[in-house]
Amino acid sequence: MNGASDVASLLHAGAQQIREAGSDTPLLDSRVLLAHAIGVPVDSLYARYRDAISDRIARTYAELISRRSAGEPVAYICGHVEFYGRTFRVDRRVLVPRPETELLVEAAVRTARSLSPGKLLDACTGSGCVAITLKAELPEWDVAASDISVDALEVTRRNATDILGEELTCLHASGIPVHEGPFTIITANPPYVPTDLCPRTQGRASPSDSPAWEPRIALDGGPAGTEVVDLIARGAYAALIHGGWLLLEIGYDQGQRVTDLLAQIGFGSVSCEEDLAGLDRVVLGQKR
Repeated sequence: MNGASDVASLLHAGAQQIREAGSDTPLLDSRVLLAHAIGVPVDSLYARYRDAISDRIARTYAELISRRSAGEPVAYICGHVEFYGRTFRVDRRVLVPRPETELLVEAAVRTARSLSPGKLLDACTGSGCVAITLKAELPEWDVAASDISVDALEVTRRNATDILGEELTCLHASGIPVHEGPFTIITANPPYVPTDLCPRTQGRASPSDSPAWEPRIALDGGPAGTEVVDLIARGAYAALIHGGWLLLEIGYDQGQRVTDLLAQIGFGSVSCEEDLAGLDRVVLGQKR
């Protein structure tokens, strides 16, 4: 990026470098990183294309582009990500929230509004994006978050304070903390990637392979990819009130297996919802 001195030239040079490193979204990545380096909203760059950039900002931007070229996710580089209209802090202790997880939130909000307010648990909470969003959207509900990772719960607590302005109940648990129930609704975005498909080398990947930088514990769902899903579903059945609901995010090819699993455990009204790409994404079941 030598000689680049304005927004347009920096964006072009940065996008080219990221593209050559393997990014699927080079222009978007370069825009987000330059806006972060300057300290302005991304949308404002359109009106700044010919603005001169100081050498200091250009050097900072070059460092960010190098990190992205090495495969580090943009969310980790910037330290935050947008989810359901709110900004969440993220780092390498937690999974980067995906847009498709917003479907889990939408299904949970819809389900909650059909019931009287009660206790809601978000298991495998990670950054807390689902739990905190649900508390913000459903303030009358008693919302708690749980995770096997103490480090992840620290991120959740910080996000809750930042976004909600108050603490959120955070529970350290490897599955469902049944003793904290009964719950009316349980949501979870558990690890569901088969072990063999999980990145083997953390932190060394192209920009198109962000999971290589994320905590394996948040990705590895066991040999079949559904072992943790099974654990969560069985724990949820024990922890839910009769008539309570479990909502699970799943892998795109796991719909039939997980709906069958919930039916075998004893859940009724089991269904699977697709994401915007037409892929199975959220399974719902009601404790009978």
